[in-house]
Order: sequence, then structure tokens, then C-alpha cells
Amino acid sequence: MSEHPLDPNQAVPHSAPSPHPDSAEHPPRATVAPPSMPAIQAQPRDLGPLFTHRPLILGEDETLYDALLARVTHAVRPRDILEDMWVKDVVDEIWAAQRLRRLKAALLQTAAKSHLVRILTTATDPQTERPLTPAEAELLAVSCLQGDEQSLAEVAEMLMDAALDFDAITAKALSDGIEIIEKLDRLITSADARRDKALSNVDRRREAFARRLRQVAEDVESEPITTPVSDTEAA
Repeated sequence: MSEHPLDPNQAVPHSAPSPHPDSAEHPPRATVAPPSMPAIQAQPRDLGPLFTHRPLILGEDETLYDALLARVTHAVRPRDILEDMWVKDVVDEIWAAQRLRRLKAALLQTAAKSHLVRILTTATDPQTERPLTPAEAELLAVSCLQGDEQSLAEVAEMLMDAALDFDAITAKALSDGIEIIEKLDRLITSADARRDKALSNVDRRREAFARRLRQVAEDVESEPITTPVSDTEAA
């Protein structure tokens, strides 16, 4: 059999490994390519049920909570279990405060809608020049609260005819729910204070460690080593 010279620019083919006798019965598993960027740690560390519990209520997304926990963990970089627990406390209080702020906004919007519908049922449609039906007033109020520009313009004109504006609607909604809103504000302030306390705990602990380390360094510098350190002591 004749031999052909190898082209120096031609890649030398590698011999394929011989198939395993059981390869027909057990095909090779498909390999999964690693992600291009490492994901941020989703929780401080594996501490069992402490970090698997998410303080969520109806309608809240656990992926958003996990993203918040990951961002705070990445920023603070807890060093031990105590800091892990404080980070979890911080995230829970941030989540609770955000929830309370959403509830306060929802409370105002719900009350504003109720007042707006009631006013619109007594107003006259500028296009048809007839009073709106309750169903039409409800639909127009919803569209307005969703930010539809045409609905906003129509409602603003109707309110102007009644010597009112959107601020008057919001003020009425605020006055009706002021007691609940004040309670929500106190709860928000309390959640923010607990968040700040947890962050302060991390700061004080790290500051105390830095002071101890600084004192040790100063003591070592003030007392020069006169005796060589043995290999045993160095180890």
C-alpha cells in the first residue's frame, strides 16, 4: 500500500476512541456548556431552612425576592453566619417596607377610583351631552387610572366643569383613609429602622474587628521581635 506525504499545512487527524461495548445501550450524556457569566449567589450560604423561607404574600414573586437577596448578599459579602443572618434580616425588612408602600398606593388608588366613579356618574359626557351610566363611568375611571391619555383629558374636562381636579379626588381619598395610611407609615418607619439596625450590627462588628486588628498591629510594631521565629512557631 502506497504512503502519501503529509502536507505541513494540513491538520493531522486524531484517531477517534473506540466505542464502549455498552455504548449502544447507554448513549453518552449531553454536556451542558457553563454559563458565560457566573450567577450572583442567591443566598448567603447553605444554612438550611433559614434562607429557604421567603416572607411572601399573595401575588408576590419569589424570583424578585431571590434577586433582591442576591443583590444585597453580593454588595455586603457576609463573612460568617452572624452576618448571614443580618443580611437576611435586612432583605426581609426591605421587602416588607416595599410591600407596605405598595399597599398604601393601592389604598389611595382604590379610594380615588370610588370617588371618581361617583363624580363621573353625575357629570355630562362632552361628546354625547348626556350623563354617563354607572358602567360607562366605571370604565372611564379605570381607563383614566391606567394612564390612557384620551381618558385623562376627558375626565379632566368633566372635573373642571364640576370645579374639581385630580388633586381634589386624591385629597378626598386621603382624608377617607388617613387612619389606615398613618398606620402604614408607622409600619414602614418601623421596618426601615429594623433594616438600619441590622446594617449597623454588621458595621459595628466589622469595625470592632478592625480595631482589634489595628491594636495588634500597633502592639507588634511597638515591640520589635528580637528572637528569630523558629520553623515550628512559623508553622
